[in-house]
Amino acid sequence: TLGYGIEGTTGLSDKLNLRVGYQGINADFDYDYDTDNGVTANFSNELDLSNVSLILDWHAFNGAFRFSGGVMSNGFEFAGNAPQGNYQIGDNTYDVALGVMFETDNAAAPYFGVGWGNAVDQKRRWIFSADLGLLYTGPFSVDLTAEGVPADDIASEEEKIQDELDRYSVYPVATIGVSYRF
Repeated sequence: TLGYGIEGTTGLSDKLNLRVGYQGINADFDYDYDTDNGVTANFSNELDLSNVSLILDWHAFNGAFRFSGGVMSNGFEFAGNAPQGNYQIGDNTYDVALGVMFETDNAAAPYFGVGWGNAVDQKRRWIFSADLGLLYTGPFSVDLTAEGVPADDIASEEEKIQDELDRYSVYPVATIGVSYRF
């Protein structure tokens, strides 16, 4: 869920490993959004996820199972544009084209998870791994653009979007990977 990536792992002790990595993805897609006044806006979007991670793995039972915790840089950005149409912005309806951008405010995000696989296992050269976890992204900042719309209505709509995005401040992380031990 973080995109493609690469990691390096080193063993700190029999039960502790340290992973450093980079993950990212850039995707363009279209999305239909039904507005409050019954109009469907077709957004042309760009999603950019990129982060650097520093993760500590604890192999509590001396096997492949692990508990993980660490920090990731918080590089989540979304930009979208909708064509000219009637959209409710604030408490009024305007015939405008829309632009929206939101990104995470925190530069760093804590990560906690569980996983399977030990990249420094001395018995194997090739190791398969999987992780499930949660990344706390924190709040988002929202920037809505609509030419000719009063600043009060723009601010009101940005606040509505902000309230909706606050529900998504915890991002689910699922990864699969393969490792080669040199």
